[in-house]
Amino acid sequence: MGTILLFQAACLHDNINRMVAALAAGLVRLGAAVELFDLRPPDSAARLVARLGRGDVDRVVSFAGFGLDPRPRGNLYHRPGLRLLSVYLDPLLLYWDQVALEIPGRVVTSPNPDDLDFCARHLPGRAVALLPHAADPLPPRDWAARDVEILFAGSLSDDPEGSCPRAWCNSAVAV
Repeated sequence: MGTILLFQAACLHDNINRMVAALAAGLVRLGAAVELFDLRPPDSAARLVARLGRGDVDRVVSFAGFGLDPRPRGNLYHRPGLRLLSVYLDPLLLYWDQVALEIPGRVVTSPNPDDLDFCARHLPGRAVALLPHAADPLPPRDWAARDVEILFAGSLSDDPEGSCPRAWCNSAVAV
């Protein structure tokens, strides 16, 4: 197995970067060759192209779309043997443009089981898997027993183009 590349990027409170660093440390303990790639410097796009061009990276892990190339043609990840794991920590509706982008060898994960059914209907044949946050799930509770002051009912139960503003669906940033 070659190198596993994990991305770090600008994020609120550095929380995702801490998760990425912990994952990297765990993979190293398991004997994997791991490299953290920092997307924050202004030359990161050129460095990423060069890094992937060396040919020793065979797996890439992207949290929340970090490092994702939004181009449908000429995409950095359209390489034979390269696997991409896109880990999303929020409902996939928020990243629909990224999720819908076809990248061979990619697996998309969501913490929401409802996203899997939606993706199966709207992106048949794509690899989408459930990956709950790092905690044991709690048993369901009756709504009447919950203390909920505000309920946001966003989901992927409808057409994503009609469920979110067009600006959200086209918000991918070029690597």
